[in-house]
Amino acid sequence: MKPNRRRRVVITGIGVVSPLGMGLTENWDSINRGRIGVQYLDGEEGKRLNLKAGQIKGFDIRQYLSSRSEIRLMTRESQFAVVAAKMCVSDGGMDLSAQDSNDMALNLAIELEDRISMPI
Repeated sequence: MKPNRRRRVVITGIGVVSPLGMGLTENWDSINRGRIGVQYLDGEEGKRLNLKAGQIKGFDIRQYLSSRSEIRLMTRESQFAVVAAKMCVSDGGMDLSAQDSNDMALNLAIELEDRISMPI
């Protein structure tokens, strides 16, 4: 057996989609201002159930993806993950145009009915 070696992790970028805002800067600003991302649910059902939850408001996947066929394949949760991954690539300053797109993919399995694999 080999001796225990320290493993290192390098974080090259961060992508955040949360009730506090879209992107690292907006989230960090909300945290610093003491904002709370949990509130009563919107709509009639939210009023009827009287529940609090974290909601992603004002999210429009079309700001990040233009392919309608890809958008139709995704649940809202998958859309959040894809957008966060795109933000992460951008935040890390990665130039994906220099890479072969056939060598890159984002694989998600968030829900049983929602399994996708798409180029980043």
